[in-house]
Amino acid sequence: MNNITTYKYEIIIYWSEIDEAFIAEIPELAGYMVNGKTYFEALESA
Repeated sequence: MNNITTYKYEIIIYWSEIDEAFIAEIPELAGYMVNGKTYFEALESA
């Protein structure tokens, strides 16, 4: 029997002109932000 817990989080992705990258934030995880050169790269990093 597997004891795998699945969590679902909201991910907000937006373009940052200053960083010249897509930023992915997870509001439920205070301060958690990652970036990527593409939308999907940021999503995958999150």
